[in-house]
Amino acid sequence: MRLIVIECPYGRYNSSTGCVLTCSSCYNGGICDDETGQCICAPGFNGETCEQGCGGNRFGRSCEYRCNTSIDDSTACRGIQMCLPDPYGCSCAPGFKGLNCTTECDQGEFGASCTETCHCVSGECDIFTGVCTGSSTECRHGWAGSSCQGK
Repeated sequence: MRLIVIECPYGRYNSSTGCVLTCSSCYNGGICDDETGQCICAPGFNGETCEQGCGGNRFGRSCEYRCNTSIDDSTACRGIQMCLPDPYGCSCAPGFKGLNCTTECDQGEFGASCTETCHCVSGECDIFTGVCTGSSTECRHGWAGSSCQGK
């Protein structure tokens, strides 16, 4: 366990100006950098606001890295913990949770360490990206975007 101390309160950035600037929304587990205001995306997501999912066995700013380059198995990242610059810290690879990062997300969960909640009409989504699956691929009322994380 690590304690990460940041200079600005949640949702604000740039301590040199007194943290008066407001962060843009970071989706899918992304966190606003308290100095630059840019989103630090959770493993498995990219884009300016972390709105795009990479899918299983992929991660990086442009989804350019793979846990296993010899096969394209979506479960190749099972058992891997990924650490990013502070203030993000560490989490399990997308689609997995638990002490050893080997337990797949439960239905209705997705993303790094399974911390994100599906907002799909069906209640089912891809455990890596949050894209709706099941009988309905639509977002619940009030939610939008490819993984139904935006309002």
